[in-house]
Amino acid sequence: MRKCAFLTMDSLEDFFSYDTMLIEPMRREGWQVEEVSWKSQNINWADFEVVIIRSTWDYQDDVDNFIRTLEKIDKQTRLENNLELVKWNICKDYLKDLDDAKAIRLKRKIKAKEHEDNLQSVRKRLVASGVQCKVGKHLNDGHCITERSAKHADCPNTFR
Repeated sequence: MRKCAFLTMDSLEDFFSYDTMLIEPMRREGWQVEEVSWKSQNINWADFEVVIIRSTWDYQDDVDNFIRTLEKIDKQTRLENNLELVKWNICKDYLKDLDDAKAIRLKRKIKAKEHEDNLQSVRKRLVASGVQCKVGKHLNDGHCITERSAKHADCPNTFR
């Protein structure tokens, strides 16, 4: 039987995940599925034919280690989704790429005033003007402010 890992997080206790609903249909297709936390240590990823990123909803708490784990997996076996695509998505710079390509039109462009070097003061100014946003870690630059949609499926630390 072929082996597949569903990449998840340590505990899904407070979340609704339908990953387990896929295990039986995959078994019928000849796959043995194991749910593995992306934080797990000493995993031989080469034991799996494929690792599928599924419910890794806590990655934003430790983006650097999440990326290192994905890079390790990608060196040892097939990773789904594509690693470069995942990095591009995490960074949120892809919104500017899409805007530049005229594939989307960004509603707002947020720029800090020169004297505002404290991200929390920028966030307070934006919230006062009605923008839902959060301060978070940026893959390349340290910290950034991200505008968030209230309809977004995962809105941890969203400020209103």
